[in-house]
Amino acid sequence: MGEKMSKLYYSRIEDRTTLNSAHFHIRCHLSEIESVLSVTAKDNDFVLSVFKDSLNGNYFVCERIENGLISALKNRVIIINEFYCLGIVRTPLNWLDGIMMHNLGSPEQSSVYDLYDYLMSINQAGKLTIYYYPQRPDTIPQDDQDLIDRAIIQFRLYGSTILNDLLQFHPHLFERVINGIKSENFKEYSI
Repeated sequence: MGEKMSKLYYSRIEDRTTLNSAHFHIRCHLSEIESVLSVTAKDNDFVLSVFKDSLNGNYFVCERIENGLISALKNRVIIINEFYCLGIVRTPLNWLDGIMMHNLGSPEQSSVYDLYDYLMSINQAGKLTIYYYPQRPDTIPQDDQDLIDRAIIQFRLYGSTILNDLLQFHPHLFERVINGIKSENFKEYSI
């Protein structure tokens, strides 16, 4: 009896990287939607929040600034590659992290989409819920404490350049972030 084939997805923004999976370790996902949302979340921490409800498995995107979806994603080309691999694929602890794979070979299929249009289509299909600014789900604090905590964590990891993004998108949170950095008062999120 042969091993089970697993389908994996790898998505990338066209202008960021090229795919040569024979030479790279790439982060794959078990579903196309998770692969796309993982790319959507990358570098958009203060513009969009992307998460999955752990109880019912629904996916959500929440704008953190007005017109965040359009400004961050419209006319961004996303390429979704579909691979098959032999054997058991372990589910990651955090769905956004994906699964590190290597030497997958050439993709079985590649699809190219405008990232904004793709998210709108899965929203219309009922596979994604979008909260447009200023709406937000109950899981996101009304006082934006999650953004403050995220800024403090990123400051600790990457240095002061993150403060420029914070000033650009959420200048009203700057003083709270600086105070949090000084007091080392923050909470880790795995959204």
